[in-house]
Amino acid sequence: MIRLFFLVLGLLSPQLWGQSRNEEPNASASFHGGVGNPIPNVELPKQVVAAEGELTLYADFSQTSEKANLLFLVNRSEASVTFESQDGDIYIKLEHELPDGRWQRAQAHQSSWCGNSYGVRVLPPGQHFKLSGYRAQKGHSARVRYACYGSVEVISNTGKGLYAPADVEAANKDGITWRGTPQELYRHLDLDTLNSDHPDEVFRQELGIASLELLRVLGGPGTQSPKRKAEEWVARQSAKQSLTDDESKALASIKAVLARPWMEEMDWERLLNHCFQALIKPPSEPSIFGSPESIPHLLWQAMAALAEPARTGYALPKPVSNASLKPVLEMAANRLMTAPEAEQEAMLRILTAQAPLADECLGDAIFESYLASSNKAVVRAGAQALSRRSRWQKLVEQAWKLSSDSQIIVLNALLRAEEAENRRGMDGHGGLRDPDRETDEGLFWKHCLRTCPVQCAVIWQQLSTRSAYLPYLPYLKQQLLPVIKAKADERDQKTDEFEMKSDDSIGIILSLLAPPADNFKLLEEGISQADLITQLNRLLKHPGYVKQRGFNHSGGSSVEYERRHFLIRDEASQALKRLQQSVPENLVTERIVTPTQTSPNAGQRGNDPFR
Repeated sequence: MIRLFFLVLGLLSPQLWGQSRNEEPNASASFHGGVGNPIPNVELPKQVVAAEGELTLYADFSQTSEKANLLFLVNRSEASVTFESQDGDIYIKLEHELPDGRWQRAQAHQSSWCGNSYGVRVLPPGQHFKLSGYRAQKGHSARVRYACYGSVEVISNTGKGLYAPADVEAANKDGITWRGTPQELYRHLDLDTLNSDHPDEVFRQELGIASLELLRVLGGPGTQSPKRKAEEWVARQSAKQSLTDDESKALASIKAVLARPWMEEMDWERLLNHCFQALIKPPSEPSIFGSPESIPHLLWQAMAALAEPARTGYALPKPVSNASLKPVLEMAANRLMTAPEAEQEAMLRILTAQAPLADECLGDAIFESYLASSNKAVVRAGAQALSRRSRWQKLVEQAWKLSSDSQIIVLNALLRAEEAENRRGMDGHGGLRDPDRETDEGLFWKHCLRTCPVQCAVIWQQLSTRSAYLPYLPYLKQQLLPVIKAKADERDQKTDEFEMKSDDSIGIILSLLAPPADNFKLLEEGISQADLITQLNRLLKHPGYVKQRGFNHSGGSSVEYERRHFLIRDEASQALKRLQQSVPENLVTERIVTPTQTSPNAGQRGNDPFR
């Protein structure tokens, strides 16, 4: 069945960087060469050779054990060096020299399933790491060396050693080999993870075959496993007595992919140019089943992955050049407004990832046109680009014509200037902009704060790390107090308890109106503390609750229960405490309800046996 072919390929889909479902148990992969704490260079053995002003990986082939060589990673540069690590292992792997002079990894890697395993190790200047390097116990004699396959490129001196063919084979299937391969291509090889927007199975098969073709163009060891699985599938299908029309069509297409040259070296630029050419040339007639040219959104997804800032490091392909990226960027910019949504998402990724190149070659007019889009992601891209370019007055002029949702997107872009991290201290507000109140822009800010205070509160709350510089905060508080009063009025309008939707905004609003004392000034201009406390006390009797269901397991039986969380009461009580106000001891913020009864000590948070 065609389905089986793609399900098998789906087993090869890589997980996070450096992790693959296809990794196999192997002695070299199980070897742990983790680094310990940095050691002062004054303690380096005399035989270690490390040049001044450089980072050096020295393999002491005279100091070997049955399973390891002794390695020294020496920092004699002027700066600290940060290494990606997995449980202290910084991805230093054994290599052996091939007859043609190339070097091949001869040590596999076993990824961790736990995210807590991943971190960094820092090597300060004037210090070194001492670690063990894997040594094959039996195999073929060769010149060997060690190389770091992590975030820092450093290669050791060479020496005589052994390499095991089984280690090389395992290395060709592990997560390191899959680095640099667009995840989008593997995703479409697995029927279980396909986008539900494309339920037709035949189309799924086309996606899989097209992805296989793009992997062929990309090349590299990481694409060899899908190729082998495809060859095995072709052999089985060809041996069958009869095939359905769909199976025959798929078999012919996959045979055609396998008949073309399968590239040995991974090349990002080659794949990018291939996708670009497929998009600009007219589709073939009749369309070939599984042809990438017939599935534009797949081509855009692949190009988006290649356009994102590339990982740099040892044994990774060269980043795509700006010369190749520029026509892709221009095509994405020009087609964005009229493209189908599936293609728009990938185009936006390209425009975002290549913002500096966009500033080199794209004029303001194209980004101004995005502001009128019904797709809010497109509006955001236009607003961010114009704000990044300091076109704030132009943004304000255009924003007055937009819907309230789009105006909030523009305000967010104006506030942050989109490069806040690189503009610390601009206008004296910690990287945030704060226009004069009576300018055109200042009036626009106040318009947004007045008409959409809750949405603005969410934006301001996200900037809490720079809370001392929050612009227009007193004015925003003036707009938020009536929102709280309207919530309090619900107490009078609805005397009985009622179910409400979970709402994070109430907590965000109250964190601005009554912030933690250690965050920024407790009292700000704009509202009366007494008035705020009055409204908060009214909220303590708000009848709205958020319902949660579950089961209490006891004595071999399960009893269903319903927890009612009085969210607004809870948030109001916390705000009052931050204002150093007392809260009634018997305040009910939670209540447990079973199908037959209400808990007698209902509501005290501490009395909830299900917490």
